Amino acid sequence: ARFVMTELAGGVTPEGRRVISEKNLLHRRTPQVKMDADSAYGLGLAVSKSKGLLVVSHSGGTMGFATLLTFLPEKNAGVVMISNGTGGHLAEKAIQRRLVELWFGTEARAQKSLDYSLEQMKKSLAEAKARLSAPTAEFMAPFLGTLTHPELGDAVIAKVKDDYVMTLGKYRTRLMLYKRLDGKTVLAFTEVPLAGLELSPVEGTPGALELERAQERYVLTPKKPK
Repeated sequence: ARFVMTELAGGVTPEGRRVISEKNLLHRRTPQVKMDADSAYGLGLAVSKSKGLLVVSHSGGTMGFATLLTFLPEKNAGVVMISNGTGGHLAEKAIQRRLVELWFGTEARAQKSLDYSLEQMKKSLAEAKARLSAPTAEFMAPFLGTLTHPELGDAVIAKVKDDYVMTLGKYRTRLMLYKRLDGKTVLAFTEVPLAGLELSPVEGTPGALELERAQERYVLTPKKPK
């Protein structure tokens, strides 16, 4: 929120301290790379037009989280949204669109757009669930025990009754086998906020699992006893 307030104030923080010249701040909003007919990418910011007004935004996220900030400089209005779910972008985009509708009194389309996106997500989830199956003892045997990564720390995979469970810090999830469209079988997280993340066996490294999402890649290897 403070970032958006500083943007709207032309580079001056809420305390009145200038942290960037107005010229440089505005230069970041200059369209550089066209994304579609109505929007382009500036310097770390997406810029578009809505009812003739400039809309500046930036979205982001990591495993289990999604964020979005958007503001309209000419209306001196903006909003920051943070959600603890990878799928949070659906709601954030709908809120962004609805706010613009309320600000300008335009036709309400946000709910219809959200309903359509949710319906498509339900179909995708149903298709994904059809490719899930219970892990076999043979598949899981190499990965039972403690795996570790310098940044993520220790992850423990154990059999709990009829399930295989992974504990990573405070996060705990049941693991399922997932047959990907490319034919490869991996392990899938099933508990929010990380549901859908995949662990792939690492070729050439027995007992190791790779966690990959977008630009992030972590290889968990069996922890050596001290």
